[in-house]
Amino acid sequence: MLDLFLEQVGLSPDHPAIVDGDRSISYRELNTRADRLARLLAAKGVKDGDLVAILIERSVEMVVAVLAIWKAGGAYVPINPHYPPERQLYILDDTKCALLLTSKTYAARGGLPAGAVCLDDPATWSGPAGDSRRKPARDDLAYVIYTSGSTGNPKGVMIEHQSLLNMCCWYKASHGLQPDDHKAQCVSFTFDASVLEIFPCLIAGATLYIVPDKLLQWLSGLNKFFERNQITIASLTTPLGEMFMRLFDNRSLRLLDISGDTLKRFTPRNYQVLNSYGPTEYTVCTSDFPVDRQYDNFPIGKPIWNTAVYVMDNNGRRQPVGEPGELCIAGAGNARSYLNRPELTAEKFVDDPFRPGQKMYRTGDLGRQLADGNLEFLGRIDYQVKIRGFRVELGEIEQAIIRQDGVHEAVVVDRLDPAGSKFLCTYIVADPGVAAESLLKSLAQHLPDYMLPSYIIKLDRMPLNFSGKIDIKTLPAPN
Repeated sequence: MLDLFLEQVGLSPDHPAIVDGDRSISYRELNTRADRLARLLAAKGVKDGDLVAILIERSVEMVVAVLAIWKAGGAYVPINPHYPPERQLYILDDTKCALLLTSKTYAARGGLPAGAVCLDDPATWSGPAGDSRRKPARDDLAYVIYTSGSTGNPKGVMIEHQSLLNMCCWYKASHGLQPDDHKAQCVSFTFDASVLEIFPCLIAGATLYIVPDKLLQWLSGLNKFFERNQITIASLTTPLGEMFMRLFDNRSLRLLDISGDTLKRFTPRNYQVLNSYGPTEYTVCTSDFPVDRQYDNFPIGKPIWNTAVYVMDNNGRRQPVGEPGELCIAGAGNARSYLNRPELTAEKFVDDPFRPGQKMYRTGDLGRQLADGNLEFLGRIDYQVKIRGFRVELGEIEQAIIRQDGVHEAVVVDRLDPAGSKFLCTYIVADPGVAAESLLKSLAQHLPDYMLPSYIIKLDRMPLNFSGKIDIKTLPAPN
């Protein structure tokens, strides 16, 4: 990755690499600042294979920090500054990070490790410049991104540089990325879709535009931002992308990637819409499909470069075309493992029966292969859902609720609103003094906002079916 980025630095040193509000930084300056920070990281003891946490807003400094960590030999661990403190500290403890990069504002809150480097401190950038000379090996770790976990805590997914490189090179070629492209950066960099937004752009010599957070809740403003800045490629979560398509025939876009949930509605526009699919465990993107019309069930496309997707039955055999089964992914994009979770790694990354010595990832997704070779997503075979494009393990929310004083039982289910969007509804059996409002306030100290239930309903007892399990179908609907 760094070699391809440095190639662009040499080809177009003065071309804008990142635009963030009124700030614009060239490829030369981006590389120089990354070198300067890399030297500081090395001086603070960061060495090959170390994990370095980043806890800042989306910004130029965020990208500089990632490049600097790679140049110092480390891998980055993104932490959302808006996560509850308990979740932030869990990730820091689980990773045993060698160093934390943050801002003065967040460092002043307390509770973070001593010796954190503040990226908005002028002293951080006062050291010597010059090429850091470190180039990661293909099997070096590039990043660890945390996803929701069924046991009550998030789990870290470890992605190597060779997997990142395969995805970026495929994306650059398949999307026709050129230096004159303007690419939007919309997603929190704690979600793996940010990887797809940022790094293919930088190896193509294109310009990355940081989209202000407020515009992601104001689609008219987002459309104007795209047109004003001549954005040619953007990625949006599926619910946001569906609304954007319906409302705007944007005049600057040529490609709109949408991912994260099941696509339900398509509006033909001047720009091409791509329906993308892929778990964090397979380096962001496994397949994508150029949408050309409305489908009863939109295909998720064909596998990207160096990737195979098998549709497997319960006995580990491939299903024939048209028959449903679990989607299992093999190839260059597979994660190294889960961090500190050997049992889960062994359960999910299993031997590839068709390629000796290789592994495949069991996604837990149900799908089938169509006659034309495209894949179709049919739902989940486990307890995981997508809320506003974010991957959520319902068991993690239930564990957080059960830990609250006075709560005896809890079950979380996903339901659909009249527009077809999913929301979370929690049912509890609890002491009389437990109020939904106070419970929700307490949960907000432990869970990110997209995992908070929209409704909390108290029951005298949980309805059970003949086998003694909670009967989801008989739970009352929220008012």
